[in-house]
Amino acid sequence: MEPSTKRHEEKWLVVFCDPPPFEDTASKREKLYRRVLFPLLKRHFRHVFVMRKAQNFKGYIVVQPEYLSMRVIEEPGLEFANRVVQMEQTGQAKVLSVVVDEREMQIPFWPMTCVSMVKRLIGKSSIAFTPYQLYRHLSATD
Repeated sequence: MEPSTKRHEEKWLVVFCDPPPFEDTASKREKLYRRVLFPLLKRHFRHVFVMRKAQNFKGYIVVQPEYLSMRVIEEPGLEFANRVVQMEQTGQAKVLSVVVDEREMQIPFWPMTCVSMVKRLIGKSSIAFTPYQLYRHLSATD
């Protein structure tokens, strides 16, 4: 019996939202950063993060880019996923399912923003600088 050559496609849910989740646990620096930057960004596209179903427990893995850092959070159960669905239904979020592009690519040095971190995580190179530009790029490539 030969080993399977079929590659497993890793999918992430890319969530574009406003307001960002976990606002209550954001640092003072993160809140200041958002207060300065968010008015410049398109409404409902002021933040982006990714999530996927966990393999070892019932729940989700959430990768939350923040100002100069990134949090990886295990969200047990479906409560967080239901919250994201509710945000999408009320127009506070857009959710895209994206297959990770595992091809090796060169990503130039870029400041750590939610967009640049998500692009690196899902393996997409684009000239998107804002969450809305990334949303348009990913929507066009579906």
